Amino acid sequence: MKAVHLSHDRSRLMDCAVQLARKFGLELPPGLKAWEEKSRTFEKDKLDPSLAEKAQSQKSGITPDERRDAITRAYEQSDTAEAFRAALSAQGYVLARGDRRAFVVVDEQCDVHSLTRYVKGHKAKDIKAKLAAIEFDNLPDVDQAKELIRERQRNQSQQQGEGDSGHVDDGAMVRRREEYARELQRQQDKRRAALRGQTQELLIRQQQERMALHAAQAKDKSGLFFRARRAVADLIGRTPALRSILAPLQKLTGLDPIERHKREGEALVRRHEREKQMMGRKERFLARIEQREAMAMERKLANLEREDRALALVSAGANHFHASREDARKRHYEHGNLQVEFNDAGGFIEGADHVDEDEGDERAQKWRDESEASLQRGRPRGRSGYRRDDD
Repeated sequence: MKAVHLSHDRSRLMDCAVQLARKFGLELPPGLKAWEEKSRTFEKDKLDPSLAEKAQSQKSGITPDERRDAITRAYEQSDTAEAFRAALSAQGYVLARGDRRAFVVVDEQCDVHSLTRYVKGHKAKDIKAKLAAIEFDNLPDVDQAKELIRERQRNQSQQQGEGDSGHVDDGAMVRRREEYARELQRQQDKRRAALRGQTQELLIRQQQERMALHAAQAKDKSGLFFRARRAVADLIGRTPALRSILAPLQKLTGLDPIERHKREGEALVRRHEREKQMMGRKERFLARIEQREAMAMERKLANLEREDRALALVSAGANHFHASREDARKRHYEHGNLQVEFNDAGGFIEGADHVDEDEGDERAQKWRDESEASLQRGRPRGRSGYRRDDD
């Protein structure tokens, strides 16, 4: 027995008619077809990113539209809630429970995203109905999801061989983060202290102005001229004929001292309120600056961490290259020794194109002597221009 306001009832009835027709396979009349086409124009195909999402895309390199398409594709390709959760995990996301939202998604950069915002073409109640099989209390919260992301990244780094080669000192990164945080906190505390000093000075000045106004008005009330003007104002107020004639003049000239004192007090209160509002705006502006500085610090630390890991990988690759080069050099020397032994056993002679048959034995012995000398110096002989002794 309650009266319910039906706003936009015709539009809702037409939407309901279109949905029922699509559900039961009925053909729509021309009017409802036009209404359906018109309704589709209002659906937003592109996600308007917020400032936070723009900052996250700069840090991760993934645009909000790309993230939305990936999450939507995982949602539509999953038949059950657990399948959707597994699909998100395969793409590097973790499904978690949020403080204000029912379901949130945490990406590899530990940024939190609303699930209903990043599932395109599906309503929030439909998403909740599909994920009703998942116990909401069993889902990790945002902090636990971030820890799962970090643990997954550490395991992947160990599997890729970054444990020994290319390892970055986590303790050094933690100390650097603490140092940056202390420096930022010191600067913010300095600005906060200056703002608190300005606020205290404002409160003291306002209190002094109120006391000064009260003292001036009290001194004015004790004067003879004040009492005379007050008596005239009372007389005008008690006499209807005088009040009808002199009341407008009294308001313009400020003849009534009580009214003048009241206006002075109200003007002082309004000015003090404006000053307090200005100080409140300064505090809110300072809070936004601190938030942006914290985000900038996180981006800087993330970039430094990536640079450290890249340098560590480059250094590990250089060490591996030098070690491989040294092994190849050793194998080359061993191969040179085997080559000389093979040539000696086969009776090959260097420079077959320039050796006469009568000088073969003498040049072969000379070549063996030079080969032994070159091996002692660490340079194996080449094998171009050889011939057998029996040629």
